[in-house]
Amino acid sequence: MRKSTILIVSITFLFSLQIRYAFAQDYHNFVQFYFNPSLLNPSLTGVDGKSSLYFSYKKQWAGIEGAPSIGNVNFQSALQNRVNFGLSMNNDQQGLINTSSVMMTGGYTIPLANDNMFRFGFSLGAAWNQININDLNFGSISPSDPIQQDLLDNNFQLLGNAGISFHSKSFNLGIALPNILDPVYLTTDAFGVSKVNPFESIIFHTSYRMYFADDFNVFEPYLVYRLNKLLPSQLEVAGILHLQHKVWIGGSYKQDFGISAMAGFKVNNQLGVGYSYTLKNTGLNELNRPSHEIQIALLFGERKKNIPFYSFVDTEKTKRSKNYKALVARQKQKEKELARKHALDLAKKEEKEKIAKEQAKQAAPIKETVEQPVVQSTPVQTNQHDAGPRWRSTEKMPDILRNPAQEPGETERLNRLEIHADNATEHHGEEGHANAERHELVKRGEHSSEMDYADYVIVGAFSTEANAKKFSDGLKKLGFSEVDYGFISEKSLWYVHISRSNNINAARTDRDKYRKMNMFKDAWLLTVHQ
Repeated sequence: MRKSTILIVSITFLFSLQIRYAFAQDYHNFVQFYFNPSLLNPSLTGVDGKSSLYFSYKKQWAGIEGAPSIGNVNFQSALQNRVNFGLSMNNDQQGLINTSSVMMTGGYTIPLANDNMFRFGFSLGAAWNQININDLNFGSISPSDPIQQDLLDNNFQLLGNAGISFHSKSFNLGIALPNILDPVYLTTDAFGVSKVNPFESIIFHTSYRMYFADDFNVFEPYLVYRLNKLLPSQLEVAGILHLQHKVWIGGSYKQDFGISAMAGFKVNNQLGVGYSYTLKNTGLNELNRPSHEIQIALLFGERKKNIPFYSFVDTEKTKRSKNYKALVARQKQKEKELARKHALDLAKKEEKEKIAKEQAKQAAPIKETVEQPVVQSTPVQTNQHDAGPRWRSTEKMPDILRNPAQEPGETERLNRLEIHADNATEHHGEEGHANAERHELVKRGEHSSEMDYADYVIVGAFSTEANAKKFSDGLKKLGFSEVDYGFISEKSLWYVHISRSNNINAARTDRDKYRKMNMFKDAWLLTVHQ
């Protein structure tokens, strides 16, 4: 009985230490919290905009026997209809106590205008403790001891957390409640459920992503404040520098924990690997041992359209502003030059006709002069179609000014799905194309389904989303997996595109490839710019 009493006192002391140091070693406290921000705030689940898999491991105070270590595996995805899902498995080893947990997260994204969004998230799960009693060196303890058995069996408890965040392009602000339920450490109940106490601990965090050097580099400062009632509150600041969207370096300071240096690399905006080294604390909390942390992220699948994303692994943004503003300015200048040239040509022609008429009168004065009407050339006409006005001219014009043929009606366009169903990729063998030089430039609007900045090969324009979706789904069934559709506010139309690129020459190559097919012989280019 004496050993059992000592056992109870020892384990109670160990759990009290676990409470004391919980803020320094749990999955909300990874040094590289920005790598997988959903561990800090569940509302950030699925923030990459696609499926992702994360691996996290931290070894604290390396070299000290029984020092804490924690590992986490996390899967998350942005589903359809703006719903986000996540699953997290965690293992925390602190001396004799080994805690495992599983959390399931659900979230929702509300897109706003100008790439702003609100995100909400809620997690629910369970945790259980395992205790290696034999390492206490109290001698032989009978496995049938009822006190020991109760301590080993009564260790299951519920977990829950919640959060909300706001994103405005490069700015991020969030609040998280990491422990909605009070933790249960020792209980005589078979299933430990504590009272709901969501405001026992609150996490405030913010960051701002600053692009420079023509958007090839990024500096991102972070600020995190953990407000606790039972434990000392904690301030943390960090700064990360992304170079060429390939490598990153940074540093951080966490109150009562230490100073950290971190670095990592990224591959094709899909794979990210990070490492951090935390220097020893100084002063009263000095522990002459460093801490190590490794983070690995893998993004895969297609990014969900029409949902803003904010990814640490994929920080590269589409560069549009300077090049396409210049392109639009050149287009307007060419239009002015063409109009001026046409006016000069018309004036010269009228002058020649006037001189010819005077010469004719002088050559035949005795004949009755028959007045002939002055033939004037018809000015440039503008046709209206479902994609807006374009120039019509027999002269060779620049690519972006050439007038397209009349856009086929929506019914005729949809009928192509049945007409070419047997051989969707059949080539027509013709040399010319109706829209050979058609290339339109439009500004990106604020519609929730607005097409993103890119160069597109357009194969259909529709007045309703239902028809655009029907045509897009039909093409996918015929084997064109890259097809998609979106809205252009400037035209108030839905466009179906079969190719998307950030390079105009690559887009022209794709356009020419698809024009060889009967199904898409009138395909044309559309550029969405700022």
